[in-house]
Amino acid sequence: MTQLSTSLPVFLCRTTTAHLFVVMAALTSLIPGDSAQANWSRYLGDHRNATADTDILLADVWPESGPKEHWSVDIGEGFGGVAIRDSQVFLLDRVPREKDVLRVFDLKTGKELWSVSIPSPGALPFPGSRSVPTVDDERVYCATGMGIFFCVDRKSRQILYQLDTVKFFDAEVPRFGYSYHPELYKNLVILAPMGPKAGLAALNQATGKEVWRSPGLFQSNSTPQLYRLAGREQLIFMTSSTCGTLEKQGDRWTTALDPATGKQLWRLESYPQGNPISAPLQVADDHLFITGGYDAGSRLIYIHSHEDKLNPIERFSLDKGSQIHGGVLYENHIYTTANENKNQSAQARRRNGGLMCIDLSGNIKWRTGNNPNFGLGSIIRINDRILIQDGFNGHLILVKPDPRKYVELARYNVFGKKERDEDKLWAPMAFSDGRLLLRSHKQLKCLELPTR
Repeated sequence: MTQLSTSLPVFLCRTTTAHLFVVMAALTSLIPGDSAQANWSRYLGDHRNATADTDILLADVWPESGPKEHWSVDIGEGFGGVAIRDSQVFLLDRVPREKDVLRVFDLKTGKELWSVSIPSPGALPFPGSRSVPTVDDERVYCATGMGIFFCVDRKSRQILYQLDTVKFFDAEVPRFGYSYHPELYKNLVILAPMGPKAGLAALNQATGKEVWRSPGLFQSNSTPQLYRLAGREQLIFMTSSTCGTLEKQGDRWTTALDPATGKQLWRLESYPQGNPISAPLQVADDHLFITGGYDAGSRLIYIHSHEDKLNPIERFSLDKGSQIHGGVLYENHIYTTANENKNQSAQARRRNGGLMCIDLSGNIKWRTGNNPNFGLGSIIRINDRILIQDGFNGHLILVKPDPRKYVELARYNVFGKKERDEDKLWAPMAFSDGRLLLRSHKQLKCLELPTR
């Protein structure tokens, strides 16, 4: 992949789609076990970029009845999406105030194959599940909104170990509950307790024994993400405040840690976020796109490497950001929603948001405003098409990525919601073997998307 020049005041990326695939293929080595395209084993998929780079080409026209629905199951209220591995669907469901339940379904039929529950008492604002399970060949790793982390053996279907991270790390449940998704690195699983004694922490995957912990990091609903940037594996985490012997509480930054040791590699102090939620998007071998709500806006960050030291350099800054879902990359353009709380509370304000297309020099090529707006819904890319689940009503929209204009190809009312409903359908979607998994606060559905 072409390295982006550090001398240009505004950088121009010569990255091609083929080059991008090479980078993303390298990233799959960070996940233990088989990372075949058929799997969506974690939050945002195996490549951590909300993209299924598959041979499947989606059709541009859907039947009047919409994509074929293979199955639908009743679930509890929540915002946690699914992971898919070996034709099994993994969902962390929640019984309000009582417990969390790992439920496993057959991808083809929707039959519930098995489940494991764990006590997790307490109430959360915006009730329900938060995170996506992380699945490898042997185990399932789950983090509940109340701070209970547990690991399940896939063969025995028993809990191998569990940890109350609030008690163990002397932490507090964040205002909106824990929302991180467990991250895997070699033989480690990475957690985000975010207490004064540990910001992030790593456990041995097989035993649950603590391996390392980083200094305290607070107030984030984002998740640690593992990327290979500037030739080094890095854990990227966006936080809104920190504490520790060398830091002042109230600082806000994006930070990178060594996944093997938890030591800080770099931090970006020029990007304050009141409440980080979305995950970074890698757009080149040394560039990250980061975005957020609460007036955070968006940035493109170049990770400069020199004499074994890493330094983040801001390439561009936009005042528009996506509060929950980071976006997708296609042919040197980022497609993301410019939606956050401040422009979602009234129809008139939604004109300031909508889906937008950004080139890698920071130019907004177009933005849909309120026609359509999409709310805080999920976005993924399947080969050369983009799918968006409207965050207000759950409608599924098929979009052709085009830097010249917004091109909507098809639309389907998945859950029978009215156009003006506002149901907070914010869970991430997942795609595997030609089937799309998406949820409301009552149902999990599996759709087969028409192909061309």
